[in-house]
Amino acid sequence: GDGAKTVSLMEEVYTLRKGKLGADHPDTFLAMSNWGEAHGTAGAVDRAVPLLEQAVAGLTEKLGPDHPDTLAAQRNLSYGYR
Repeated sequence: GDGAKTVSLMEEVYTLRKGKLGADHPDTFLAMSNWGEAHGTAGAVDRAVPLLEQAVAGLTEKLGPDHPDTLAAQRNLSYGYR
């Protein structure tokens, strides 16, 4: 697959959700996590990890540490640390 294209699309989804729902909405944090995961898949771990960390922190605050969306973001982050 085209990693750069995926990163660009995920960034667009994040930007749209942030504009429509706000920066601290759970769906915005999920989009941030997906954007970070796309960076990681493309090999840009330095860009992936900060986004993933912020997404995990936001989802933990908004939904709690045991929510499936929080756990999914944590899984993405664990891949970023590899």
